[in-house]
Amino acid sequence: YNLGLLHRNQGRLEESDREIWRAIELGVGDREMMVVRMALDFRQRGDFDRAREVFARGRAMFPNNEKIWLNSGVFLGERGFYAESKKCLLRAVQLAPNNPNAHANLAAAHISLGEIEEGRRALTRAAELAPGNTKIRDDLASLGGPLK
Repeated sequence: YNLGLLHRNQGRLEESDREIWRAIELGVGDREMMVVRMALDFRQRGDFDRAREVFARGRAMFPNNEKIWLNSGVFLGERGFYAESKKCLLRAVQLAPNNPNAHANLAAAHISLGEIEEGRRALTRAAELAPGNTKIRDDLASLGGPLK
């Protein structure tokens, strides 16, 4: 992992990726968040295709990790891949049904696809889980309020 970071700091991204994936495969601590950080690093560098590839590989490697699915879904939604984003966020909600952020981001994917009632339903659940979150409440109010 440290060798991968050294290569990354030197701009040697191919070598960095190889070493970091090797560290992940060998069981370095917090492997799942390492996948997320690597993908977000590529996003920050403007290499969106590589970020997408890292998230896809991470989802295949850790199919039961809600952090990878949630971050993948958010990233894909930001890039306009709404159907794929929705798929990832549905999985994130399945894995972490009490995570209001997963529900709120799923709502955004639904709304982006024109699925307003589904978005409203997801935001209603997010508001139930995080009643003090004013952004969620405001977003829900803009859609006509919670579903009963």
